[in-house]
Order: sequence, then structure tokens, then C-alpha cells
Amino acid sequence: MSIIKSKRRKIALIVLITAFWLLMNGQLVRRELWLTRLPSGSTSIAASLTPELSYKEQWMGIYYEGEKVGYSCTTANRVHSAEEPGYIILNRTFMVVEIMGSPLKVQFEGLLRTDDEFKMRSFSCWLKSAGHQIQIDGKLAGETLSLSMLSGSKVFRREIKASKDVNLSNSLTPLLYLPDLEPGVTYSVDILDPLSFATNKAKITVTGMEPYEYGGKQVDVFVVETEYQGVTFTAWVTESGDVLKESTPLGWTLIREDRDVASDFRADAVNFRHDIAKLLAVPSDVQIAEPEQTRGLRARISGIDLTQFTLEGAGQTLLDPATGLLRIEMKRPDRTASPPIPVTDPLFAEFLKPSMLVQSDDHAIQTLATKIAGGERNSLVVAERINQWVFDNIRKKVTFSLPSAVEVLETREGDCNEHTTLYVALARSVGIPAKITIGLVYHKGSFYYHAWPEVYVGQWVAMDPTLGQPVADATHIKLLEGGLDQQAKLMQSIEKVKLAIVSFSYEPPAAAETAS
Repeated sequence: MSIIKSKRRKIALIVLITAFWLLMNGQLVRRELWLTRLPSGSTSIAASLTPELSYKEQWMGIYYEGEKVGYSCTTANRVHSAEEPGYIILNRTFMVVEIMGSPLKVQFEGLLRTDDEFKMRSFSCWLKSAGHQIQIDGKLAGETLSLSMLSGSKVFRREIKASKDVNLSNSLTPLLYLPDLEPGVTYSVDILDPLSFATNKAKITVTGMEPYEYGGKQVDVFVVETEYQGVTFTAWVTESGDVLKESTPLGWTLIREDRDVASDFRADAVNFRHDIAKLLAVPSDVQIAEPEQTRGLRARISGIDLTQFTLEGAGQTLLDPATGLLRIEMKRPDRTASPPIPVTDPLFAEFLKPSMLVQSDDHAIQTLATKIAGGERNSLVVAERINQWVFDNIRKKVTFSLPSAVEVLETREGDCNEHTTLYVALARSVGIPAKITIGLVYHKGSFYYHAWPEVYVGQWVAMDPTLGQPVADATHIKLLEGGLDQQAKLMQSIEKVKLAIVSFSYEPPAAAETAS
């Protein structure tokens, strides 16, 4: 029990990593959108651009809840080439964050190559933190986007269909240079989301003008809002196109600064006043002394549009959509009812497929999973063995990276995201349907965002390899299922979720429920 308690302290904020990746990628995107007024009804920014810019540099200080935590620099360079004229947009960002008491240094680098009309030719993005690195490259040819991801020591490739006007996912900074803006004008952009490798629409609107104090003077600025996947980013932009301030979800603010001011930053000098995971945790109105022993729980969830979330699954039922009443009952499944592996029912084919981050077809993943199974064919027994192996062999460390199964297997460390991703890859590789679940789990008076797997062993069962639970305790409240592309949905609601605990029980669900 003491082991489980110590591991529970390592619960990490999965959503923060998702948010940061979305935010950082967009520093490349919206900075290359030098906009002029679009014709009425137009949906392409590229149609309004002119290649007049030769060089532009912008420095921003990054602040979290009022405290400086980093800086960002973006440059745009004109490429004078007879063969491939265009622009190179380069972003370098450095910041430090605190998650569950652990300070983490994070570096993001991104490079975007465009043609004369600012249409994307290729891009590269790197995210580095605490010895972990992931790189995603893309090259657009016609309407085919060739993608490659370097994870650990291995490269994974994929091709998707994309619009000729597609850009990277947008985020922290909407616009570097914005001539001829007018209140009420709206732009629509096709955006590539590197998390899901799919294209989505972003809407950029000039909502109006307002006074803003800058350099000791009052200046009139445009207020520009960018809406992407239900999340809104706001920028304050001068008539000459200078971005003075940007506000983002989750408490980040970027402020225009001179180079010397922005870069004058020491990570070891940051006095952390705010732990991001704790700030975004959902307070509990009831204290649960032994959360890992709970087998039943009822709670009301509110503050969000319940229809946008997956609130039913392994052991969880939405009893009353009108009041948000949930019932969680975690039962140990019957081994005799578990099918043999591999599970071949086509209904579960989706949960057996590999993906760019869940590489269940990788040779090392397959070899390890087969070894863990040890000749056993009962799906529940194998699922439990994989759960125990991941718990025993992956070091519990708060990690700020995109979770990749092959990298986790190489580094043997990570938080809930890494544990879950590796587990799902191992399970799928031996024919056990598995999926990633995102939700909340109780820890010291609050519910923290967390990831854990669900596996099909005759019925869907929630396990938790991060906490070493073959059946997840009943304080696991499911919100979504799927990879990082689905987790991005949490950004629009993460600070709105409210919970009221109705009752909980340490007894099996069949026994009388004990209210607290």
C-alpha cells in the first residue's frame, strides 16, 4: 500500500503536455500569416498575402500567472533563390515549468519553409525536455503531406491528404505582421494538427480596437482572437502590425519585449509560486483517506457540456445526464470469461491498430509483449502481466514530452502518459484490444488529470500501470478516450470542470455502499 501511495504522488498533468505542443507549433504558423483584408466570403489567407517582407524578428517574454518563466524568439527570413524563393520562419522557445513539485526545463524549436505566397513547403518541430526529444517533419507535395517522426532511435512515416493552403496547428502567437486590419473581419485557415495528423479549421477574427499602454504611452490596438478546437487565443496588435501581448489558455501570457529583456532569463532563478498541476486540479468536497481501496463512487460532474465527453466505459455509467450523476464500480473480471489471445472479433479492430505514437507493430514492442505473455493465452492473465511489468520496470518520473511507446521502452521512465502509451502498445501487439483513457483521479484532496488504459478481456476493464493497479480504483473518473488528439478537447474545459462527491465505498460494488 505504501508503494501505491508513493506512486500516486507522481500523477502528472497530461493535458499540459498536449496544450504546450499545440501552443508551440503555432508560433511558426500565425507568425507567417501577414494578413491583408480578405474578399468577402474568402476562406484562404494565402490569397491575400504579398511577399514584401525581407526580415522580421520578434521577442516575447513568457509569463505564467504573472511570473516570468521563459522567452520566445521568432524570425522570418526572405529566401532569395531562383529555384525555391520564399520564406523561412524559425521559432526558438525556452521555458521552465513546475509539475507536481518537479521543475522541468522545456525547449521547443520549429522551422517552417514557405513559398512566395507563404504556402507551406515543409516543416520541422522539436520538443526537448529532461533528456527526452521528439521530432516531427513534414513535406507537402501537391495535396500529399509526407510526415516522419523521430522517437527514441526510430523513425516512423506516414502520408496524409492535405490542402495546398494547410499550415501547422496554431497557438501562442497569432500574428507577426498584420497590415490593413478592420474590426469585424474574419479569416479561416486550414491547420495541420501534428498530434492527430489531421487537418482542422481555425478562425481568426478582429473583434475590435481598444487602448493599450505600451512604452509609457496609450496606443490604440486591434484585438485579434483565434479560435481553434474550441479554444480561444487573444492578441493585441498595433496598426503597424506589432504584437504587443498575447493571452493563451491555462494561464500563459506573452508580452512583447526587447531582445535583451526577453533573453535575460535564468531558469534556476524562477521562484515557483504556482504548480501547474495543482492549479488545474479539481478540488474535492470530500476527503478520501484510502483512494486506492475504493471500489465504488458516485459523483456529480458539472461546468462542462457533457455531450462532448465520453463519460461511460469500463465500470463507469452516466446515471443522469441532466444532473451529471456518475456511478463508478470497479469489479474484478471473471478470468473464465476472458477470450484467448489474439482477439479477432472485427468489432475491436480499431483498438488493435498501431499508430504513430502507439507503435504496437514495432519489433521490440512485439518481442517484449510475447515474453511477458510467456505462452499464456488467457487475455485477462496476459493483460495483468503487462500491467505489472510496466509498473515494475518504468521509473516514475514527471516527463514533459509527447509519449511514444518505443521511446518509453528505451528510456524506461515517464509519468502516467508514458506508462499508458507503452501499456496499450504492448497489449495490442499480442492481440488484446486496448485504448488510452483520460480523466481525473483523486490525490490528497483534489482530482488530478491522469491517463490510464482500458483493455478488453471479455469486458472492458480499467487498469492503471502507473499506480500498479490491475483494476483501477473507483476514484478514476473517465472523461475521454483516445490519444493526444482527443486530449486537446480538454483544453476548452479544463478549468471549468466541477465535481461533487455523493458517496464512495471501500467495499465491493455488490456490498452496501458506504456514504462519506
